[in-house]
Amino acid sequence: MNDKKPYPIKIRNQSYVKHYNIQTVLRVLEEFQPVSRTEMVRLTEMSPTSITRIINALINLGLIYETDSVPKSSRGRKAINLCVKQDGIYTMGIFLTYDRIRTCIMDYGNHILYSDLIQLEKRYYDVEELAALCRTMYDEVPRSLVRDWKCVCAVGVSCAGIIDPDSGVVVKSDQMGWENVNLVEPFKEALGLPVWLENDVRSCLIGEKARRGLSDETDTAYLMVGTGIGVAATVGGRMMRGFSSRSGEIERVPINPGMECQTTLHRHLTEASLIERARKYDPQVDSVCSIAMNIRQPWAQELVADFKKYLNFIIQMVDGICNPYSIILGGTIIPQLAPYIKDALPAGRVIIGENYEDACVTGAAMVAIRGGIQALINEQIEI
Repeated sequence: MNDKKPYPIKIRNQSYVKHYNIQTVLRVLEEFQPVSRTEMVRLTEMSPTSITRIINALINLGLIYETDSVPKSSRGRKAINLCVKQDGIYTMGIFLTYDRIRTCIMDYGNHILYSDLIQLEKRYYDVEELAALCRTMYDEVPRSLVRDWKCVCAVGVSCAGIIDPDSGVVVKSDQMGWENVNLVEPFKEALGLPVWLENDVRSCLIGEKARRGLSDETDTAYLMVGTGIGVAATVGGRMMRGFSSRSGEIERVPINPGMECQTTLHRHLTEASLIERARKYDPQVDSVCSIAMNIRQPWAQELVADFKKYLNFIIQMVDGICNPYSIILGGTIIPQLAPYIKDALPAGRVIIGENYEDACVTGAAMVAIRGGIQALINEQIEI
């Protein structure tokens, strides 16, 4: 007899459908604006009644507006189109690492209006301390940058580790030294705003897709290589999370299990491991940049060749599992070794991403925009 309990099944109830419909309308507005209500019905395949309820709520909240547009042909009436009001809502994005905090203020047009960075001391910080520092950074944003500070409606926080966005808990973050830590409540209390939580790799994927104009429906993967190794992917317009939100945690996955040469990706691709191995040849090496500066040395060439080998391995693995439109490479190591690894990247679909921290904080702010608008509409529309 099997005593194992079955996995819980998520029932798609009215609340789920409502959430999905609102997010669908927001995505279409952001991607296709200006767009008419008739086009909205066609693009979303939702009923005119549902579209009307959501659009009216967005107009009442001051997040979109209606505008006349002249049709391409000289005949016919002007169409009433819907556009996003860029200064209708603002959010704060926060990216936490063990040695710094990066923040930004973003409007509804995904424009970064302000960014800031502070360095942390090399010690353990609890969540309350970091929340208080972020409150100080928030208070120091020039007031003139935002039309109305009442329109700042949400905060997105991103950090490395296994994140449960539904409960607002950091299940485990080796980098921050946290395990089963509620991050949302302390930040909510310090900033006086609703808070949404996401991990760094998924935030980077969201930020990079927005920067490159890739729609939510475009299947894309983000491979982060730096202090750790992680993968995030969107499939069919949705973020892959897996059971208990642990998908993408791959750095400790064994390679060649059961054989004498068994190893893990962590050993070959992470920043700390590369520096440790380099110091056997040159004790002065203190960064991946130092390895790149010594690229003419045989030991540096050997390390980079090994890095390329395992990077190519993981790219092929991600491509085989997800088959995305493109794979974006990011993290702290990639920019430093970019000139020496490009020949190892499959042509066409693999892209070297922009600054890792910028992508993280941008993605966090965008997560807050979606979550903040959802919460505002929920108050206006009954299920």
